[in-house]
Amino acid sequence: MNRSGDVLPAVLKRWPDEDRTIVILCDNMDLKPGELRIKQKGSSAGHNGIKSILEYLKTDDFLRFYLGVGRPDKGVTVVEHVLGSSDLHNKEIRTAEENACDAVFSLIENPVSRVMNEFNRKQT
Repeated sequence: MNRSGDVLPAVLKRWPDEDRTIVILCDNMDLKPGELRIKQKGSSAGHNGIKSILEYLKTDDFLRFYLGVGRPDKGVTVVEHVLGSSDLHNKEIRTAEENACDAVFSLIENPVSRVMNEFNRKQT
């Protein structure tokens, strides 16, 4: 996950169309569990996977679908929190995943700005 950019050469070789839209789905501990936020550009904000993608693409012009996972409880490591399963938040996470899928399908027919406005307003 921390080296997500390593897979991009194979993916982009398979789909070389320059008019494509790259959509990256990643976790975000600063969002409540199940919250979805879509951003079009920006920095890595400390996310190593996004940092790796930025290094490979040499641009920040790709969509980021941030899926909220919240902060770990006391005594739980970040790795355990992000990669482990939590019965407490599974429903919220599934709802956000469904919203992310709906947003991707919406991108097929709508401009990015409209999709961002619609889905960034939705509360799960």
